[in-house]
Amino acid sequence: MIRPIHKNKEPVLNQRAVPCVAILDTPELIKENNSLTGAIATPIQDIKEKDYSGIPWPPYILELIQDLKDTAENIADNCLGLASNQIWVPENYGQPAGDPPPAVFVMRWPEATKTRQWDWKAFLNPDVKPTGKTLKKVESCLSFPNKEKRVNRGKNIMFRWQPEEEYIIYTLHLREAQGQFAQIAQHEFDHLHGKHV
Repeated sequence: MIRPIHKNKEPVLNQRAVPCVAILDTPELIKENNSLTGAIATPIQDIKEKDYSGIPWPPYILELIQDLKDTAENIADNCLGLASNQIWVPENYGQPAGDPPPAVFVMRWPEATKTRQWDWKAFLNPDVKPTGKTLKKVESCLSFPNKEKRVNRGKNIMFRWQPEEEYIIYTLHLREAQGQFAQIAQHEFDHLHGKHV
């Protein structure tokens, strides 16, 4: 999760941590001293070899997606994205203890609502490949409070994912000029691979 500050009511990266307050009925954010924050996510279904059209996502995946959105919304003043391994406790989803988190994250996505110009969008089985120049960015994360780290980020990315509503694969080339989406997607993708700030 990348923490924002507000400048002209828009999220901006690289702000020091604001304490995270647990909200009732949403999963607690997993912090740095927990082995789960480094857990490597596994694909929900093998999207490269099979066509899953018409087969619904397992119910626990839909529940996890809703929990990711609810948790992100409850800390929306300090959150631009949230990866499954930041809240994943397998037993909470009827899965065996020790099961790795599914490969899914949510992040802010431009979609006008009645109250704002974005909404939380889920990205299942994401694949993020940086393209073009590499930039040095300073990032921080609510799972690792009060820590900042300089990281290399692709200025642009090729972003591939499955949405929660359909079983097709989307591919999108995100450019830096389109805002922070490329950087946020890279940050959350790193979480799913056990890499963090």
